[in-house]
Amino acid sequence: MSHWESQPSAYWSCAPSSEGMGTGGLARSMAGLHASSSDPPSALTPPLPAGSVADAGRREYQEWTDPCLSGPAQLPWRPSAVPLPLCPAGHSDSWAADPHSSLQGLPCTGADSPPGGSSDQDQASPKPNSGTESKYGLDPDLIPNVVQVLHDDEVLWGAQFFVTDTRGQLPPLSSTHCTVQDRGNASPRFLRCTSYSFPSSPQAALLSQLPLAAIVQPFARLARGEPPLPVSDTGLGGPVRCSSCGAHMNPFMDFQDCGQRFYCPFCASLSEVPWQYYTHTDRSGRRVDWLSRAELSRGSYEFLEPRSHGATQEPRCSAGRESARVLHREDGAPAFIFLIDVSVQAVQQGAVSLVCEELRTLLDKLPRDTGMDESALSVGVVTYDRTLHLYSLSPTLSRPHMLVVTETEDLELPLVEGLLVPVKDCRDIVDSLLAQIPSLFADTREAVVIFEPALQAGVQLLKDAGCPGKLLVFHTTPPAGDSRPGSRTDSGIFGAAKDKSVFQPRGSCVSVAESCVAHGCSVDLFLFSQEPVGVASLGHASDISGGGVYMYSSLQEEADREQFRMDLRRNFQREIGFDAVMKIHVSKGLTVSGCFGPLSVGTGGPSELALGAIDSDKAFAVEFTHQGQLDPERGVVIQCTLSYTAPSGQRRTRVHTLSLNCSCHLVDTFRNSQAETLLAFYCKKAGAAPVPEGPARLSELPEEE
Repeated sequence: MSHWESQPSAYWSCAPSSEGMGTGGLARSMAGLHASSSDPPSALTPPLPAGSVADAGRREYQEWTDPCLSGPAQLPWRPSAVPLPLCPAGHSDSWAADPHSSLQGLPCTGADSPPGGSSDQDQASPKPNSGTESKYGLDPDLIPNVVQVLHDDEVLWGAQFFVTDTRGQLPPLSSTHCTVQDRGNASPRFLRCTSYSFPSSPQAALLSQLPLAAIVQPFARLARGEPPLPVSDTGLGGPVRCSSCGAHMNPFMDFQDCGQRFYCPFCASLSEVPWQYYTHTDRSGRRVDWLSRAELSRGSYEFLEPRSHGATQEPRCSAGRESARVLHREDGAPAFIFLIDVSVQAVQQGAVSLVCEELRTLLDKLPRDTGMDESALSVGVVTYDRTLHLYSLSPTLSRPHMLVVTETEDLELPLVEGLLVPVKDCRDIVDSLLAQIPSLFADTREAVVIFEPALQAGVQLLKDAGCPGKLLVFHTTPPAGDSRPGSRTDSGIFGAAKDKSVFQPRGSCVSVAESCVAHGCSVDLFLFSQEPVGVASLGHASDISGGGVYMYSSLQEEADREQFRMDLRRNFQREIGFDAVMKIHVSKGLTVSGCFGPLSVGTGGPSELALGAIDSDKAFAVEFTHQGQLDPERGVVIQCTLSYTAPSGQRRTRVHTLSLNCSCHLVDTFRNSQAETLLAFYCKKAGAAPVPEGPARLSELPEEE
């Protein structure tokens, strides 16, 4: 090993010239000289002692850069081991920007040949200032072209496979269309990190000022040609897990004692291998059946959770509350409940007829498991204005029956059969009901609308049926602030005296949102309104339950109507899981310090998250903090475990595992950083930040000096 590889601290002692640096200037800078050959002798660094290792290293560089000296014309150092300057003006033909690194401008030549393209005389002479340099010392000509970087990455990975068999391998950009082969690490579609080389010490991490985080998208869509995640049935014994931290089996578990025990990288403890799972290891310590087991050869896989007789109890978590236990039937498939605002404003704007028309066309496109011909979901319909209207969809009835609930302050729903029915048994009845709803409320004059009781009714229906589900709310009229009919005391929160709370949800909405999460229910809110409706309150349930908020200013425009059709169709057809619990594991020495996204943090801290539902469009940002020293030999391992209910009612667990490098040199952390992942993390964190208690009116904002 040469001196330049064994002394990384020496790399930071040479400062590149601000006038640009060619090949000769780079070599002289690394040898202890300034980049410009026109500097006076006094500008040179003190001479190194003859015969020293550093002097020998300098002589090697002189042999390469000086034609008068003999010696092999090759680099005695690895280009990836040192920080290099940006591409100087006039040498763009031999330099290229690395689209995967925050340190742009790495040479595009190999390790055995110097960056060429011009003579030593041209490289050693300083370049005149182009005159375009900004006051911050940045030359716009040296900034990488984003379009060109995207194009180069597409050309690089578009014609080949990205194989995830290397620890800390930089992935293609998220905009690149490529095929990923899972060979032990999770696909970058599921897990992306802000850097693929974490600092090994807390001091180095603090010095870098770089957030160590990951963007997790457990249900990300796979590209065409990529196989679905393998699914294995673990039987009644369940999956093999660490006896200490509960992490699931993955390719980075180290088997010892001929396969009788395994080492967990997350808690550094040893666990016994169950006798049903035992298989001996080969000379390298790897199990002989590792290729036939998805949990030992894949970075992402699923397994079916063991079924128990009768009902099963799943622990649920809600923010700020103790864990609740909700009873779920073993055969209780999830449900979709449509809650439709039928007030006079919704009817006059055409929202009711548009919603019912689109729902009729999508009844055959409800979510289903892969390979199933028809959906196993149940369906329910609720309309509301001042009161609640429930509909019995029992197949034994010739037509649906309406039940009106007028008392909404202490909501109690009647125990009537048929409020939630499998769509395969009542498809024609639901279609008939949706066709009749616009005519049933065509002459309504009711302008008062209640919102929280409608959500409570949907949650209560799911609770009585013992199944998770989703509420699709189609809302138009600004709701009354009180659940009592006729109360409009808080509908104009935008004109009230306490308008500083405009971005804070009302207390009643917070309690309803927590109830949704606790019972495995998500809320998707479709808003059709030209006036303020208080999204901070109405959308709070969507924010923490894994749902979404869709807003349309005017349904009179064909563009808005078509956008609504596309959004609703996408909502029905994307992959989805219900009643989800997500757990994040990370190597010992790191801890999960925060998680940001449409979720609710459970009592287990930010590493344990609860979601009413999760789909392929939902992503979360997870931030890590050092608690101790990391081992560069073992690196860093991150695991995301998601337990959810499939559309068929089967309980499943999806596991994503990713391994990263670990280094004591910050240059490796920055070289392997990902700009787009950093941007996504900052956006997620900013969106989840609480609104500061400050002036809400522009007139109250302090003037800038």
